[in-house]
Amino acid sequence: MGVIDGRSMILLVDTGATVSIIKPGVSKQTIKETEVAAIGVTGHELVIEGSQEIPVEFSNGECFSQKFTVSPLNIKPE
Repeated sequence: MGVIDGRSMILLVDTGATVSIIKPGVSKQTIKETEVAAIGVTGHELVIEGSQEIPVEFSNGECFSQKFTVSPLNIKPE
């Protein structure tokens, strides 16, 4: 469990991931432009809306700021 913008939620931490993805609307932080491109597990390029720097707090009290790539997890049409 973790807390983003005061809301408790289940978080998946993949320490080997190249980027951290978050869906739009999960955080109220400003979405900024990014040059990041990401390929989903299906091998298709994801639609990217930008990036957010988000403070995250884990249930053990540990806090950190993480840069997330914002994506609705839709794929780009071919």
